[in-house]
Amino acid sequence: MNMTGKRIKYLREKMGLTCEELGKELGVQKSVVAKWERGEVENLKRKTIEKLSLFFGVSPAYILNIPDDNKEIYNLKKIPLIGSINCGESLLAYKDPESFVWIEKEKDIDFALKVKDASMINTGIDIGDIIFIRSQQAVSNGEIAIVMLDNEATLRRFYLKEREIILSAENPAYAPLTFAGRKIKDIKIIGKAVYILKKL
Repeated sequence: MNMTGKRIKYLREKMGLTCEELGKELGVQKSVVAKWERGEVENLKRKTIEKLSLFFGVSPAYILNIPDDNKEIYNLKKIPLIGSINCGESLLAYKDPESFVWIEKEKDIDFALKVKDASMINTGIDIGDIIFIRSQQAVSNGEIAIVMLDNEATLRRFYLKEREIILSAENPAYAPLTFAGRKIKDIKIIGKAVYILKKL
């Protein structure tokens, strides 16, 4: 077992997960997790390291047993993971950060959310993916935005058409949300989706 494998096993056991449970969380077979832990996969892919660090809330440098003062090798910064979003039902666990995720410094991103439903699936956004958000108060028509609705939030495509706002899903099973008149004032854009990290 190499040091990377030891750290993956340590973090898994610290969370009280079996190899099978961790595999389900990451979208791989338990045998793959076991191979990681035994050090049978000597050169884990960068995306795999990124997603392991995201899940466990540690830096890629920690996973690879590289001193934290060397993590600039990866040109990373830490941003808050603020709960989960149910794209179709306007539900956002918008609270203090549950954990942090690591992302390249050059990406203009302020926080991240984990997707819980399939309402945006036709854009390639699936359940379990991480959506990275840039805080801003306006978006262009057709862009994917986080929009506040009565102190809750939803992830939808935003359209402003004459005197109404339409928040459109990317799944025919989910009806668009339409707002007109005074109801438009109740809508507040809090950010734009700028990057997706796919689950393993």
